[in-house]
Amino acid sequence: MKNGLGFLFLITAACTGEKQSEELPKSLEDLNFQILRDFEADGLESPVIDLLALVREESALEEGMSIPGPDITQLGDMDFSDNADPEKLVGVAGSIVVDGTLDAYAAVVPEEDQRWNDPDTYPEWSRTLIEGNEADFLAGGGLRTENDIVKKAVVEVPYPQREDYRWLDLDGSPALVSRGWLYEEGAGGAGTTAIAAFQVEIMTEEEGGIRWFFSSWTQVESIITDEDFIRKELLKGLWACVENTEVYANE
Repeated sequence: MKNGLGFLFLITAACTGEKQSEELPKSLEDLNFQILRDFEADGLESPVIDLLALVREESALEEGMSIPGPDITQLGDMDFSDNADPEKLVGVAGSIVVDGTLDAYAAVVPEEDQRWNDPDTYPEWSRTLIEGNEADFLAGGGLRTENDIVKKAVVEVPYPQREDYRWLDLDGSPALVSRGWLYEEGAGGAGTTAIAAFQVEIMTEEEGGIRWFFSSWTQVESIITDEDFIRKELLKGLWACVENTEVYANE
């Protein structure tokens, strides 16, 4: 599973007034936040199983849905900007079944050079393993990473990101779960600053391929303030990353 699904959110076009995407159901929203908050806790299998059951019933996730900002006051084990504001976090979620095996997607996670996601968009994307190693991770161990990312669009904006991975056993089926966040602000050109971002991703095997669920929130200071447009652009970038990852992981 590629961490390219997190923090791809520099908005580069004009506002369009597109219709707002459907909002994630409350029960699914609560489980999603529980996974973000309790990522390192024992018993994470239970909310992941419950969330995936709801995800499979929610066909709107195949297009993408909006999701309110998380209660960041409860994220005590994650370092992020004091300027992070849940009222200003714009969130989306989506899910789809992709081709391949879980091992194939896991194999690209520890790679140091992550620019394959889109070399024209990411002039810099270097991943450092700060806890755990490739061999142990691919054998079922946890992994913590730090990512130095620069996203280039109209201007370049740095995204200093951490992302943690852990394996779960969901009643005999393996799942790879991750959470990511900006651990400090990233100031770019033209007054654009990445203030905060958070994400949850889950991948597990099911009939037909790999079930991939993602949720992502971002807070960016820029000249664009239309939240409906921002959500549309977030989902556009996230789905592009899903497609690119599917190709790369299965080469």
